[in-house]
Amino acid sequence: MPVCVLDSTALDELGSPEWRRALLEAGYDLVVPTAVLAERWTGRPQDHQLRLGLRSTRRLALDEGRANAAGELRAKVVPTRRRAPSAVDAVVVAVADHEARRDRVLVLTADVADFEALRTHTTNSRRVIIRRT
Repeated sequence: MPVCVLDSTALDELGSPEWRRALLEAGYDLVVPTAVLAERWTGRPQDHQLRLGLRSTRRLALDEGRANAAGELRAKVVPTRRRAPSAVDAVVVAVADHEARRDRVLVLTADVADFEALRTHTTNSRRVIIRRT
């Protein structure tokens, strides 16, 4: 099953039943790094659609290896840009790189430039595909 890793903007879109259904019908294993939840989860009733969307995902906790990989990706990108991508963006790309050991991985985001800058420094860059939500 192909993997699709979601960043926070893609997670927002997952609240749409139509969008979620389209991804699931395409056969994607939807993955949300738990660090992404920190950008969107509020603990308020407004999280209802987010809660529904999360039911169809696999959440990956941030372990030390992926945390280190994310930090290394950010460090490699910093000299080439005016500002560093966010730590959460780096976590999403590190998770995608880890998942890409086996097969191609799609990453959905609204911030393609930062994600592409990070992707170019991954081990499995040819199998990580960045697309706009």
